[in-house]
Amino acid sequence: MVELLATVIANLVEGEVLQLRATSEPEKTPSKKGFEEYMRKTYLKTASLMAKSARAAVILGGCGGEQGKAAEWVKDVAYGYGRNLGIAFQVSTFFSVGMTMCSYVARRRCFGLFTHSGITR
Repeated sequence: MVELLATVIANLVEGEVLQLRATSEPEKTPSKKGFEEYMRKTYLKTASLMAKSARAAVILGGCGGEQGKAAEWVKDVAYGYGRNLGIAFQVSTFFSVGMTMCSYVARRRCFGLFTHSGITR
């Protein structure tokens, strides 16, 4: 359990390093690679906490140990739920805060920045 939650700290640090690298060397145009880097950073900084916390909650609830494949399935589903919730939270926060800060003229540029690793929050 402690090891599971300790990896959250490692993920957070790795996500911060990715964000620093992205802000020091931003891409000029949106790309698939940039979007994948943004999603990886989002997972590392936000979604990993929610995913691993959900998995830990299932384990603390008694779904662990020698219970077999069914227990592993439940833990994996909880992890996936937390991961998706964390990514959805981060993306929705970006749009609710980031898009309102953009002027009407700059919205297209703002949306374009979403798709590459140069975005920061």
